[in-house]
Amino acid sequence: MTAGLPQRIPSVSTFPDVATKDPGFAYVETVAGVRARQILMEASSGRSFKPRDGVTRLDFAVASVRAAGLQAEAQSRAGETVPVADAASIPSSLRGYVAVALERNLIAAVPGVNGSSFNPAGTLARLDAARFLLNLLDLRGGATLAGGP
Repeated sequence: MTAGLPQRIPSVSTFPDVATKDPGFAYVETVAGVRARQILMEASSGRSFKPRDGVTRLDFAVASVRAAGLQAEAQSRAGETVPVADAASIPSSLRGYVAVALERNLIAAVPGVNGSSFNPAGTLARLDAARFLLNLLDLRGGATLAGGP
């Protein structure tokens, strides 16, 4: 919903691990289902969505960039050098997404002893995800919160 996309709810689940009676069914189908207007988040593996698993930093960055409507820019920047110590651990085809997400404050680099890193396989704290989603709303022209991020 943050992406401004309507809910798209099929009568049958797209994913075998998300039943139609699951409280998260509508959300999963809207961001990744067969009727989704735009796929914001890919299935975790194979045909399963794995809705209870943590989201990786890379998956969150890609989904945020797609939700912001910046997918074309990110794709055009595939293979770009990303200014983080672990850039080689980011798939070349997704480096544009990471670059755009970092530049637009849809995610932040992780400070470390050897400089900032992205840690693509690491998970994102829920509080950080909430803050970055508010930045996404601001980027999309949504309402801003007084004193917000």
